[in-house]
Amino acid sequence: MKPYIGIVPSIDDDGALGVYQKYIHAVEGAGGIPVIIPYSFKEETFALYTDACFGFIFVGGVDINPQRYGEETLPGCERLTPKRDDFDFRMFERLLATKKPLLGVCRGMQLFNVALGGSLYQDLKTQMPESCISHRHEEPRGFITHEIALCEGTPLHSLLGRDKVIINSMHHQAIKQLAPALLPMAHSSDGIIEAVYMPGEKYVRAFQW
Repeated sequence: MKPYIGIVPSIDDDGALGVYQKYIHAVEGAGGIPVIIPYSFKEETFALYTDACFGFIFVGGVDINPQRYGEETLPGCERLTPKRDDFDFRMFERLLATKKPLLGVCRGMQLFNVALGGSLYQDLKTQMPESCISHRHEEPRGFITHEIALCEGTPLHSLLGRDKVIINSMHHQAIKQLAPALLPMAHSSDGIIEAVYMPGEKYVRAFQW
């Protein structure tokens, strides 16, 4: 039987859920059955989500409220969605305890870091003006823009068998203080962490691209 893979989607101000079709295709291509997780705070419904799926993907989206990591909101911080924060953080905490595989992408990586006690750059352009990398490119979503170095001995380095790769980059926030429970798997040349994992867990991985 193919495994069900839960995809935790974005939500807009009208309550509409959204997931890029490429996530669906990627899960199907890997042999899974994609399931978009509705936002529900009822315990019975919530428990069914976590029990039914083999693993979960936390996708990209809007900024995480800086209050979550003990900071005031700076001018460069963009749109916030409190309901999504509430749901995502609850989901992550609950799922981490189940030991099920968890994958974070873009905002998903930032979520993992904040939920585990780390912090974020609220806006790279204003907080790291010396960087020579434009982390938010204007090209199409899959366009590759800059190189990253993979950390030797990490799961990503072992998987790819390479020291460097070129990635796309569509974010204006990033990890500032890495959570104690996480280790980096890749950096860009300006020092920004581009991928992390949680040692000791079977599969908790997150990527900024």
